[in-house]
Amino acid sequence: MSLDFNSNIIEVRGTDYERGVQVGTLFRKAIRKAVKKFKHRMKDTKVIRLLENTTTNLKANFNYIYDELKGRADGAGIDYNLYLYFVAYEIEDSKTEHCTTILVNTKSNFILAHNEDGDYKKNDVQLVKTFLENGNTFYEVASMASMPTSTIRVADDFIYTTNYVGFDKYNFDYLPRYLFLRVLAECKTVEEFIATFKKVPLAAATHINLCDFKNKKLYSMEKALDKYSIIEVDGVYIHSNHLIHKDLIKYRPNFKRERGNTHSRQYVAEILLDNRTDLTMQKAIDILTYYNTNDWNSVFCKMNCGNDCLTMGTYVFDLNKKVNQFYVYNKNKDIVKF
Repeated sequence: MSLDFNSNIIEVRGTDYERGVQVGTLFRKAIRKAVKKFKHRMKDTKVIRLLENTTTNLKANFNYIYDELKGRADGAGIDYNLYLYFVAYEIEDSKTEHCTTILVNTKSNFILAHNEDGDYKKNDVQLVKTFLENGNTFYEVASMASMPTSTIRVADDFIYTTNYVGFDKYNFDYLPRYLFLRVLAECKTVEEFIATFKKVPLAAATHINLCDFKNKKLYSMEKALDKYSIIEVDGVYIHSNHLIHKDLIKYRPNFKRERGNTHSRQYVAEILLDNRTDLTMQKAIDILTYYNTNDWNSVFCKMNCGNDCLTMGTYVFDLNKKVNQFYVYNKNKDIVKF
């Protein structure tokens, strides 16, 4: 199976295991290259114990995720534990601080805009349409570790996007973030989504932007371990990669507003927004793809981090007009019809 990046949407169908094999095969070269630096960790008894705990949890409660992971490992031709370690970022204590979201819910405007940023390369991300066994269909800007990382549409009446949240107090009796997001992808209704978000414990922390376009509501949802906070957005709301809800702020790592960190990006986004509530889709895109050569040059899609950094995807939904735009590497992809 060959990939033609930046041109076509890849469709993934079949059983959980079969879809896993397809994704593992699609990203085989990138996965095998990426996991080389982690192979020595498979000799660490503590790491293996954490992986075994996670696998026991999956087999007991989320067997479909285990099947999908096993398929991905088999498709890539690597050991299952090695791939599980690769997607369980918490075990490696890997930090990612790149995504930004703008939510607008006013009488005249109803917009969700999101950037999926990181040190992605053109040969390790792809737009994927996934057909789950339960009948759900969703799009994702898929990286080789995605389970999914960023979902574009999950059900007939809602959309959600996700923001990675840095975290320093892990509990590996709970699900790693990517696997937690995979559970949410199974949900068919807003009510089921919210109930699942509340119920399933998370190994670290995450932020979800939930757009209920049937009832015209937007939610900012934060979770840390087994605690959660859900806020209905009224007006304009910006979120990047840290916990900001007052009920969960005690779990926030001690970030400072230094060059290139997530607080800086949130601050710049607020400046660029300038209290506007009349955002157009293009204005939202302009803010999310902002780039400059001053101290804020790590903001959003082009980051000065020593790597060839690149926006993996930018998408905007204007629910008043029932219009959406999706961009991958600044190439428009109109992929979802309401």
